[in-house]
Amino acid sequence: MRNSEKRDRNSDSTRIISRLSELFNVHNDVDLAVELGVARGTVSSWRARGQVPWRQCLEAAIRKDVSLDWLVTGRDARFIGPDADAATGAAERQKVSSKLKDSCGETNPYSKYLVDEYSLITKGGIKLGEAGDVLPFPHNAFPVAFKSKYLANLAGDFTGPCRGYLCTDDAMAPTIPKGWCVLVADTNGEIGEPGVYGLLFRDSGEQTFRRVTPVGDALHLCCDNPNQESFVLDAAYQPLPILVLGRAIWSGGILA
Repeated sequence: MRNSEKRDRNSDSTRIISRLSELFNVHNDVDLAVELGVARGTVSSWRARGQVPWRQCLEAAIRKDVSLDWLVTGRDARFIGPDADAATGAAERQKVSSKLKDSCGETNPYSKYLVDEYSLITKGGIKLGEAGDVLPFPHNAFPVAFKSKYLANLAGDFTGPCRGYLCTDDAMAPTIPKGWCVLVADTNGEIGEPGVYGLLFRDSGEQTFRRVTPVGDALHLCCDNPNQESFVLDAAYQPLPILVLGRAIWSGGILA
């Protein structure tokens, strides 16, 4: 590759990374990598190679409801969501589908259908950050796509985002076996109605799912697995030893 071509590619990738950073409101490559659910040095390697993978661009465009053409080239309108003009939105979705390529570089004939009909769920898997915040954990990433209408029915009255998490223990077996993917509706860190919730223990960083029932100032954390211990938390004492990831609304995996 000639030096001029390499400079052009590096310049293009830098601009894409800049727009991604703007999209996720971050100011360095490490924070952007966390938002995208990739290893910490990945974004810097994209800069060095002068190439940002299409998959990450597509996932970011879908998550943030922006034009893939704007993200990749900087041209045309940025947003394609419900507030955008309907005709413009349709044109942008057509541009998205025309840009999607399979691994062989050929146009994917199902791309428009997938973009129009399916919703990509944020990669799950979590760990605690230094400040106690929940961060994406690439080693436990689990991308999930649902038909948009089906996802709307699953989410019901939940208004927050949904995320896919990997079940890493057998506390809820046989209801949720270890290794299954669990769709979790964000509840803003709160437990309302009784149900199965995704939890993170602050002291150990352990991610788990438990059947939680609020009773007065107590939270009953129960396991469907009779061999695992259930216990009760006094909600009057703050902060609680758990972080609430959200309420589990769907799970699935390979049948034994």
